[in-house]
Amino acid sequence: MPVSSFLRNYADIAYPTYNDGGPLTAVPRQKFQFVIEFKSTVTTLQDQLDKLKLIIRSAELPSFQFDTQTLNQYNRKRVIQTRANFQPVTITFNDTRDNKWQNVFKEYLNYYYKDGRTFGHNFETSDTVQEYATTDNFGLHSPKETTSGSFERYFFSQIRMHREYGGVGAPTQESITLFNPVIMTCSHDTLDYSDSGVVQWSVQFAYEGITYDDSWGERNMSNLGSDISAFVKNAGSALSALGGRLGF
Repeated sequence: MPVSSFLRNYADIAYPTYNDGGPLTAVPRQKFQFVIEFKSTVTTLQDQLDKLKLIIRSAELPSFQFDTQTLNQYNRKRVIQTRANFQPVTITFNDTRDNKWQNVFKEYLNYYYKDGRTFGHNFETSDTVQEYATTDNFGLHSPKETTSGSFERYFFSQIRMHREYGGVGAPTQESITLFNPVIMTCSHDTLDYSDSGVVQWSVQFAYEGITYDDSWGERNMSNLGSDISAFVKNAGSALSALGGRLGF
């Protein structure tokens, strides 16, 4: 059997695995190997969204609930299925000094709600009858309603949850994509003089659709062999340069 048939990521050997002549199978995923991406219909915000992956602390994977009914068929129990429900997911962000998530959340408020566009207005007024009452600047009022065709309906178009493994050349990604996500709750942390932990944001997203990508085994042995060769070559060059600096 050639070496390439069983040479794999050495970290995978810590788990009970077996080989069937192809890629190593039955290897459990590890929780810390993931990347989360946010995609928006607001193209000017994509740079901010790309940086959110740097502050994500944890991400809940999707779960499902199936609605069923129990019926009686001539005194025999029958359970029928009526609907599949996508349960919300929760993603936690570190609250950073440069306000990476806070700035995105403010843009989200501005996009959907007039409340987010009234910063600096007098919130103490009780005027509700004048023609130009300032208290009208509240509530849901998405840009789609005011400028037809200029804006999409959804601020977030996708949340992509990339599960990764391997590390030679580039990690393999298997993605879970959530479509048209909207924020259900956005909870900030609790400040505490007795706690030196990191302040976090906890955000719960609902979504309208989901897909699972399956790329397992796409990186075949020929690719793995070339990746290893490139890795050894680069490592050798780096060691030679380091040895020259140290006078070896």
